[in-house]
Amino acid sequence: MNWDAIGAVGELVSGIAVIATLVYLAKQIRDSARQQRMDSHRAISEEFNRINDIWLSLDNTGMMVRAWSDWEGATAQEQHMSGVFFMKVMNHLQTMFLLWESGTVDDSVYEAEEEMTCAFLATNGGQTWWELFQQGFSSRLRDRINSKLSSNGHLAVTELIPYWHKDHWPASS
Repeated sequence: MNWDAIGAVGELVSGIAVIATLVYLAKQIRDSARQQRMDSHRAISEEFNRINDIWLSLDNTGMMVRAWSDWEGATAQEQHMSGVFFMKVMNHLQTMFLLWESGTVDDSVYEAEEEMTCAFLATNGGQTWWELFQQGFSSRLRDRINSKLSSNGHLAVTELIPYWHKDHWPASS
């Protein structure tokens, strides 16, 4: 066997090794991206559940429902509870928005959360709170939410969930 043939075989083996390495790296990158998406979705779900722990207290629920229905007529405590909830929901949405923009969160997951958030912001109290605090969020998210809210296509959460109507949550005496 001559040296040219040996060199050609070496180049062929080297080329195959490079291709195998690239295939392996592509698989690793794909697996890593899949794991990152799963981790993001798990973290989103855990945060969503933490936020929703607030509903375990019927007093908290009543305060928020009353503030959503009539912000100006709500007590300071009702506005506070509702405001804390809105802040948590919007911080959660902003994190999801950034992950969604980067492609880490699926469209359907982000859009479902955004729709529900808009339903909260479509209430009387939600609108008032949003006017007061929207500057605390990224301009891209603000523009997106304002566009959705201005389309008037959102029912308030108190219309979507009948038992959250203010008549079901009178102020305690």
